[in-house]
Amino acid sequence: METPQSTVPRIPWRLAPLLTALYAGAIALLTWPWLATASTRVLDHWDPPFHAWKLMFAARTLLSGHILPPGGNTNLYYPNTGAFFYEALHWPQAVFAAPLLAAGASPVLTYHITLVFFWALSGALFWAWLRALGARPLGAVLGGLFFTVLPYRMSYAVEFNMQLVFGLPLFLLAMTRFFQRPGYRYALLAAVAWWLQATSELYQAVFLLFALPFLVLPLLARDPSLLRSGRRFWGPAAAAAALCAALSLPFLLPYAGTLGDGTLTRSLEEMRQHTLEPFSFLRPWGHLRLFNPKALGDEMNAYPTLALSLAALCALVAHRRPAASARQRIPARLLGAACALFAALSALSHWLPCAGDRLVAALSWSAFAAVLLTIPVLLRRNRDVARAAAVGLGAAALFGVVMSFGPDIRISATDAEAKNVLFDVLHALVPGLAGFRVVSRFVVFPVMALCAAAAFGVDAAADALRARPSALRAGMLALFLAVFLAECVSPKRLRTRPIRDTSRSAVLAALDAQTGPCVLAVVPMGLRDLDSEHMLTIERNDRLGIWAWGGTFPAWTRKVQASLENLKRASPECAAHLLREPWPETLVLEDRRPFPGIKPEDYAAWFGPLAETVAEDPNFRILKISPATEDEVEIVKLVRRDFALALPVARFTLSARNAPARVWLDLNGTPVGVWEVSDAVDVALGIPPELLTDHLPERFRFHAEGDRPFRLEAFRLEEGPAPSAGPAIPNPPDLPWLSTSRELPDGASPLDIRYPGGMVLCGAMLRSDALSPASSVPLRLFLRFPESARALPGLVLSPGFAQRGSVLFQHPTPLRSAADVAAFGAAHGRIVAADVNLPLPSLLRPGETYDLTLDVKTPADRRITGRDADGRKVRHAQLGIRWVRWSHAEPRRTRSLCPHVASATESLGVWEAGEGVWVERRTPGLRNSPERKQPRSRRALASVCRAIASLPARPLLSFAAWNA
Repeated sequence: METPQSTVPRIPWRLAPLLTALYAGAIALLTWPWLATASTRVLDHWDPPFHAWKLMFAARTLLSGHILPPGGNTNLYYPNTGAFFYEALHWPQAVFAAPLLAAGASPVLTYHITLVFFWALSGALFWAWLRALGARPLGAVLGGLFFTVLPYRMSYAVEFNMQLVFGLPLFLLAMTRFFQRPGYRYALLAAVAWWLQATSELYQAVFLLFALPFLVLPLLARDPSLLRSGRRFWGPAAAAAALCAALSLPFLLPYAGTLGDGTLTRSLEEMRQHTLEPFSFLRPWGHLRLFNPKALGDEMNAYPTLALSLAALCALVAHRRPAASARQRIPARLLGAACALFAALSALSHWLPCAGDRLVAALSWSAFAAVLLTIPVLLRRNRDVARAAAVGLGAAALFGVVMSFGPDIRISATDAEAKNVLFDVLHALVPGLAGFRVVSRFVVFPVMALCAAAAFGVDAAADALRARPSALRAGMLALFLAVFLAECVSPKRLRTRPIRDTSRSAVLAALDAQTGPCVLAVVPMGLRDLDSEHMLTIERNDRLGIWAWGGTFPAWTRKVQASLENLKRASPECAAHLLREPWPETLVLEDRRPFPGIKPEDYAAWFGPLAETVAEDPNFRILKISPATEDEVEIVKLVRRDFALALPVARFTLSARNAPARVWLDLNGTPVGVWEVSDAVDVALGIPPELLTDHLPERFRFHAEGDRPFRLEAFRLEEGPAPSAGPAIPNPPDLPWLSTSRELPDGASPLDIRYPGGMVLCGAMLRSDALSPASSVPLRLFLRFPESARALPGLVLSPGFAQRGSVLFQHPTPLRSAADVAAFGAAHGRIVAADVNLPLPSLLRPGETYDLTLDVKTPADRRITGRDADGRKVRHAQLGIRWVRWSHAEPRRTRSLCPHVASATESLGVWEAGEGVWVERRTPGLRNSPERKQPRSRRALASVCRAIASLPARPLLSFAAWNA
């Protein structure tokens, strides 16, 4: 039944600008003196300069006439493409910031104005939503203040992303209004709100989709007749979906690409670093500290504050309405029992040192049951819209609390943990969840529920005190706000640091005066505080750079950073070799200015004759990497995709001084040219656009047959028509450096295991028979991908050791790290080699024989089932290689392929070659990762098992290996 117009609460929108200014003033007051120097200083953290750079880059893109950067490229992470989508878009914020930059505001000032405005705007929209729910003016205004300056928001002052949640209250407002007045207007507003949130900060938009069923179910249950109306429900819903798709797809499709090919896939181990615990919500943050339990805090503080907790309790008491019948009370009582059990088990797990993992597992199941039991409660009818929306937000809050625990529920006080059942189920059902590492941000829903309840609690308290003197009521309100603000103000003064001015640098001015393009490797590199400042002040939006601080680090970029990170251990030859690979030419820009906590290094002395100084002033020095002095057998050049498309002609000179050489050129693994060279040969070659990759650097690799040395000079890309076809490329012989042959090499064990998506495990072999006693096992796996594959899937290869039907140990390695990703882009059905070093775990006992197996898993650590040539399921693929570990005192009982002899104190691996596929349909699960700290109870059990394993009985040995 449609709600009468007179019963729908009105929103006085004329007050919204005033409230936005009021909340902005509260932010400035509680963080003073941070914003007193908003144009020259930032909070002492690496994130503000990075976000200021991202905002400046996006705004400059708009001012240049583009909605998004062409190709999704930034000027950093060169030569990788699509780097703009490594982090949140901040597109609405860029629209707001573009006029400020055009008016002459500095990037730092623009960042601070944008940050505070959208931070305060979220509070004003929260106020509007509370008014739509029926909150009175005082409660709604204070509710907006609560949502603005709660410890959760204040502890994120350094994090631009988490202040961009204005789309959430706007979406809730539109959804509430839609169910109050069904029609197209508010349905379309909800679509726009979600799009604004997704293009500001994708985390909260995706998490909102997870919580949406909890928010919508009670509103639909209130009036099920809506589901039978095309005009009031289905028509607006379809229009909203169409508008949301039309707005979102151009902005969000690149994220689907980076998620699909593994560029931004997050592992469970990374997610575990950004989670909360049940007692994290009781860790205080402000000046009022009554209780400080041992628990994780992650990036934010989730403390609800004592003042808001009491106000929310007042709302629950004042608005409690018992169900009309005993039958209706059953779901609510079951839900209350599950929540009480969850709270009791949380307390026991925290306070009892002997609780162990089993109690936490029960805690996990109780949390899962509580979330499921919200569904029958949400389906109760006879609620008004405001109450239905409040109940839905409460269920979403419970869901958000459980999801914020991440893959495991951990109790730091007792070192106990167990899998989070709810997270585990959703992670398996929704692959997109693997793209988000900071799962603790699900806390935004309990935060919103708390602030809304506290707002109604203030109204309820005002009603209860209506008969009291106005002075008493004003005093109690002042006391309440004083306690609340004391809990919200950080006990530590916010420290700021200046953004150093580079406008007067003669070196940087000379860099801008160059006629040709270049790429900068700014050193020191790999220090977050300094990296983010370099992005903002040196690379800006118009200088190409190799390194950046952001959401991900591509493989080649990591290599460069590692080669320049520690000058005492790094090799200048290796660094120079890597820096010669990009085109345009790479220059090393050395920042010589003092920076807190950073020891100055002399990169010119470290490079020595490998680099020459081009320009120098007291603050900066530019180094140019010298060409290689000796001929090489392989030379690689890396180019970004847009450069290769805009400049379709490659020109270079080849020569071989010592002896004639036959030099091949492959582009991303596909041969495109071959030349017989002795004297200098000038070459012009058209670049086939169909061989270019989407997310990886375009790799031009020169290699001579027989590993004969040659020289490459004057490599460059140019405009112009493609030259006439050169010599025909013969069918390439066995070219091992391509890593994309169509046949298995000699010595490889052939396999034929087919996985969903078209990948086939073709074979496996040892890369080397010569193993030192303490080395890892150097495996080479051979994979075939379908002809249609254009991107490397985000899979994980997990080779391991097995014995008597049980996998004892596995070593997960991302496929992108194991395979030659540069050669994959145009593999087109060829075999790609993936190299994995399998560590030797201590649980391998002397005298025992172990089979080497392989699991293919998703980034979420879930095994992918393959099928053999006969169509049977293959859970664990036996690689046709056996491992026997023996001590120096034991005789060799197996034919050894390893010619070296072990030392007197070490053990040695002995290999046997074999063939076949082992199919295991049921496998005991062993948690035996060396990177994961085992709980105390499990460590004690492992100690007992190791003692039993020392006995000679083989059955006991097998039992111990299973439990270790």
